[in-house]
Amino acid sequence: MSAESKKGRPEAIVRRSAARLAASQVLYHIGISGGEQDAATALVQFSGQLLGNRTHSASEEMLNIEPDMAFLTQLVEGACQNQESIDDTMRTHLSEKWRPERIDPVLKAILRAGIYELLYQPQTPSRAIINEYTDVTAAFADEKDTGFVNGILDKIAGSVRDGGQ
Repeated sequence: MSAESKKGRPEAIVRRSAARLAASQVLYHIGISGGEQDAATALVQFSGQLLGNRTHSASEEMLNIEPDMAFLTQLVEGACQNQESIDDTMRTHLSEKWRPERIDPVLKAILRAGIYELLYQPQTPSRAIINEYTDVTAAFADEKDTGFVNGILDKIAGSVRDGGQ
């Protein structure tokens, strides 16, 4: 890949975007395993699949970019290590009719990765995190689900980051 993507974004930023997509996928696999798979095992397994087979549905452009593996590892391990805090934050910001158990596993994985960044990666602007995970959601879900993820992350950013800035 060249130093910049087709959209003119620097390669490092594009690789971080790809890492966010991959982290959401890894967290999904951990989630559906019922906790039988830990972060390290899931990362090793997924890295082999990701690097060995890049043709996949969802976002073709992102799946053909090698993710920033250090950032991917940080996201997955951080989200797993802080899952209780992340899920508590998610629960606090859901409307009364929603519980984390009701959320689709794909959306829950995306939210966990996004909430991890909002809570534990203060150097990354909230708007960038929200936009990235909205794009990840759009690769896997419909417009309604994309709006749901955007709304939850925006509410969390507003409460934990000085108005979401």
